[in-house]
Amino acid sequence: KEREERDSALNDALERIGGGDDDMPTAGYTGGSGADSADYEEMVYGDTTSFIDKLNEQMGEYELTDRQRSIMEYLIGSLDDDGLLRKPLDTIADELAIYHNIDASEAEIEQVLKILQHFDPAGIGARSLQECLLLQIARRPDSRLKTLMQEVVEHHFEAFTKKHWDKISQALKLNSVQTETLQQEIRKPNP
Repeated sequence: KEREERDSALNDALERIGGGDDDMPTAGYTGGSGADSADYEEMVYGDTTSFIDKLNEQMGEYELTDRQRSIMEYLIGSLDDDGLLRKPLDTIADELAIYHNIDASEAEIEQVLKILQHFDPAGIGARSLQECLLLQIARRPDSRLKTLMQEVVEHHFEAFTKKHWDKISQALKLNSVQTETLQQEIRKPNP
C-alpha cells in the first residue's frame, strides 16, 4: 500500500513537472523545510530507514557482548523479506564459522535468536508461521482468550490453517460465541 501511495504521489509530481507554476501545490509549502515538506518527502520517497536498520537500532537497546552482536547482525541479515528466519541454525553456525570466523554452537545462536524475537514487530525472527503467531500471542495481556489462542496455535495448528473451527471448538469445548470471539481475536494484528 505504501508503494502504491508513493507511486501515485510520484506520478502526480511528474505530471506537474510539465505544467506551469499555476499547477504547483502551494498550500502548506514552507520553502523546503518544516513538517509539511518532510511529510511530503516521506510520502513520495517513503521511510528512508530500512527494515534492517530499524532492527539494528533496536539491538542498541540490549546489552550484548561483541560476539552476541556479531551473531545478531548475521541473524538479522539472514531474515527473509517477511521477517522469518528460514535458514536452519546449523547452517547459520557453519556460515558464521566460514565467513566471520565465529565458532558458535546452535544453542548460542538460539539464545541470540530469542533476544531478536523480542524486537518489533512481534513475530520477527520466527522460523515458521506457527512460531510467528505464538510470538505475537505471547505479547498480548494475560487472559483466558490468550490462553485459548495459544492452545489453538500450539495444539490445533493444522485445523486452524484449514479453518476447521468446528473441530477446534469441539476439542476445546467452546460454544459458538466463544468460537466467534476467538476467530476474530486471532486474526487481529498484535496491539
